[in-house]
Amino acid sequence: MEAGSARIAVKHVQSGKYPTKRCSVRLLSLVCCCVLLVLPASAQAWQVVEHDGRDYVTLKSIAQFYGFELEMDGRHLCMRAERFVVEGAAGSQDLLINKIKFVLSYPVVLRAGHCLVSRIDLCKLIDPVLRPHGIRNAAPFRTVVIDPGHGGRDAGAVGLYGNEKEFTMRLALQLKSDLEHCGFGVVLTRDEDRYLTLAERVAIANRVDDAIFVSLHFNYGAATARGLETFALSPFGAESTYAGPAESDFRSFSGNRRDAENIALATAVHVATMKATGAVDRGIKRARWAVLREINKPAILFEGGFLTHEEEARKIASTTYLETLAVALAEAITKFCQAVGR
Repeated sequence: MEAGSARIAVKHVQSGKYPTKRCSVRLLSLVCCCVLLVLPASAQAWQVVEHDGRDYVTLKSIAQFYGFELEMDGRHLCMRAERFVVEGAAGSQDLLINKIKFVLSYPVVLRAGHCLVSRIDLCKLIDPVLRPHGIRNAAPFRTVVIDPGHGGRDAGAVGLYGNEKEFTMRLALQLKSDLEHCGFGVVLTRDEDRYLTLAERVAIANRVDDAIFVSLHFNYGAATARGLETFALSPFGAESTYAGPAESDFRSFSGNRRDAENIALATAVHVATMKATGAVDRGIKRARWAVLREINKPAILFEGGFLTHEEEARKIASTTYLETLAVALAEAITKFCQAVGR
C-alpha cells in the first residue's frame, strides 16, 4: 500500500507469522481440478487493519501473497488465477471459491477504498482451503467414524417420505461399505435404530485413534427450502452462521484444535456432494453443534437435503440418491486423506 493511499492504520505483519511464502498455493483437488499456484518470490507481508475492534487484512495484500489478479467493480471483488476464481462483495459473508459457496465468519468490509477480509477468515478458512497440504500437524488417519444422526425415540426431521433417523442410517451403512472398499476402517456410532445422546456419540468417536468424524443428517424447513450444507466448528472469536454474537464465540473447545483440518474436510465433502448431486448450494458454514465442540479429531456435520421439500424428499427416499451421496462422500474422504492425512 502506498503511503497516504488511505486514511487507515495499517500494521505490516511479516509473513513468517503466517504460512510460509515458499509453499505452493493449492486448493483441494476436488475444488480446482489439481490447480497448482506457486507463490511469487516478491509476495509482500500481510497488511493488517484494525476495524471495529477486530483485525482485518487488505484484499490487495492477500492477492499479492497468493499471486492472484485482483478486480474490483464497485462493492464486488474477484481474484483470479489459472482455472481459479474467488468472488465476493463488500458487506456480504458469502464467498465463492470456484462457484462453491463459503459463509465467512464476518462480512467483507469496504473502508477508505480498500476491501478488507477478517484475519480469522483468512487464517481459519481461506488459507486451509487453498493450501490443505500446508496444514501444520495434520494427523494421518485410516479410520472414519460415521455418526448417523438421531435414532430410537429421536426421529429427527419428520419428512414427506420418512424420518431423518431412517435415512441417516441407510446412508451410513452404504458409506461404510464404500469406505471399506477404499481400504478405510469404519466405526459407526450406532448400527441400528437406537437412541444415543450427543455426549455418547462424541465419547464413541473420541475413543477411536487416527480417525476423522462425519455426522450425517437431513434437513427440514419451509416447503421451498432445499439444498446441501456442510458445517465445521466455528473458530475461537468467530460467530456461528445462525447464532449471532454469543459468549461461546470467545471460548475454545477441543474441536478447535483441528480448525484447519475441519474446514478442509468440509470443503472436500461439500464440493464432492454438490458435484455428484447438482443440488442447490447452501454453503459451507460454521456452528458449535454439540457433536463438533468436544471432538478430538477432524469433524464435520453434513446435511444431505431437505425432507420437507417435495422433490428433494422423494430423491432422499430413493436408494439411488443415497448411493450417489455415499460414493461422493467416500471419494471426498479419500482425497482429503491424500491432501492432509499423509
